[in-house]
Amino acid sequence: MLSKLKNIVKHTAVYSLGNLSTKLIGLILLPLFTKLLTPDEYGILAILEISSQFLIIIFSSNINISMMRWCAEEKDKIAEKAIVFTSVVSILVISVFLSVILIPFSSNFSILFFDSDKFKIYFTILFLTSSFGLFNLIPLNLIRLREKSVLYSVFTTIKFTTIMLLDIYFLVYEKMGVEGIILSQLIGQALLSVMSIPFVLKNIVLRFKFKILIEMLRYGLPLVFATISGLILSMGDKFIVKFISGDASVGLYTLGGRVAGIINVFIIQSFNLGYVPIAYKKIDTSGSNRFFSKVLTYYIFILMIAALALSLFGKELIELFALNSKYWSSYTVVALLSFAFVFKGMQNIFSLGFQFAKKTSYNAYIVLVSAILNVVLDFILVTRMGFIGAAIATLISFIFMTILTYIYSQKVYHISFELAKVFKMLITGTVLFFTSFLFNDIDLVLRIISKIVLISLFPLLLYFWDFYEEIEIDTIKNYNKKFLQYLKLKR
Repeated sequence: MLSKLKNIVKHTAVYSLGNLSTKLIGLILLPLFTKLLTPDEYGILAILEISSQFLIIIFSSNINISMMRWCAEEKDKIAEKAIVFTSVVSILVISVFLSVILIPFSSNFSILFFDSDKFKIYFTILFLTSSFGLFNLIPLNLIRLREKSVLYSVFTTIKFTTIMLLDIYFLVYEKMGVEGIILSQLIGQALLSVMSIPFVLKNIVLRFKFKILIEMLRYGLPLVFATISGLILSMGDKFIVKFISGDASVGLYTLGGRVAGIINVFIIQSFNLGYVPIAYKKIDTSGSNRFFSKVLTYYIFILMIAALALSLFGKELIELFALNSKYWSSYTVVALLSFAFVFKGMQNIFSLGFQFAKKTSYNAYIVLVSAILNVVLDFILVTRMGFIGAAIATLISFIFMTILTYIYSQKVYHISFELAKVFKMLITGTVLFFTSFLFNDIDLVLRIISKIVLISLFPLLLYFWDFYEEIEIDTIKNYNKKFLQYLKLKR
């Protein structure tokens, strides 16, 4: 068990390095963005980025996820490479189709989103970027399937380093604003496509399997609806905030979400990249039930510590990176969205039961219902509370979705999760967060020390609540003993 968990941790850590470059760019350039872009322009950029994600998800038909699922259970290497070739050809055709169909309507999209056709070039670049991003799903997921986490991190780091340097050039020297940022993303995606071609060619044979493509589409299309609903649930609120409160509020809400999104990028996305291919291979093997159960427990433990840290230091982080004080009020949503990401991570684990049982339509219905709930709550709460209402709606909707996913996933693929421990972590983290309010008005240095102490109390309080098993306590003691021995040798 321990060696298997270490394998997940190893791949997750390497994927985190690749995703780290993504988030570091956002953090490094955040002072530049907030200095050179107004909150309205930052809001426009957020809307464009979300639109690109919607396009990639809609047109992909989740062929990339289906490819991983089919390849994971295929024992014949030639047949596996044929599945990859089928996926590559299908996505390539769809990618070209996306640009050919949508680029002629760039002016129409500009008028629809921003009541003016002066943003036509934004959408032309956006559609091209989405086409390359769509194609890149195949090599990136193929790398995951082969468990080449280092190669994945190398590719993504090169891509995002290129984007970062181009962002600086286009913003500072060419004064291109939002157009320069999305042009950088286009070049970065195109570069990744070119870099990945040799790896893809090594993993294909020229055999197109039409029957398998139909099977993969039947498996993947329900996931498309689930993913779209998930995007509506997690990002669609920005459109509602724009409609009710304007682009500036979208900019503030997006900035708060970016800080809370550190959890999503560093932990959730990196974990999914490393864990899902391994989980597919563990289906119905000896000890798989306990393996899946312990993964959830340790996963939520890490998520809660991260959410607690971001919630307590959200204000300080916003004021550190946002040079323009007009952005500082965005810290008010960091805690709400951080805890929402904890439930998102939990729901991701629960929803794997649908994929294990190939009952993906369940997930689609649940996420769709949750997205509808989120939209209703958004219109009610944003009207009364502004962008803070959107954060509250997101948290409520994620909790609702997580509960539904657990109930129905257990019916199709039962896993004995340690729910009592999960509740203990949620309660402990919530109590510590509200306790931090007592220190908000004290001196900055003392406030920071107090918050660090509160975070450190999280694992300690769980110990007194009988959270850890005896083997876990022994393992921790052994690691501490080895660490102390290492320090002694260093001295």
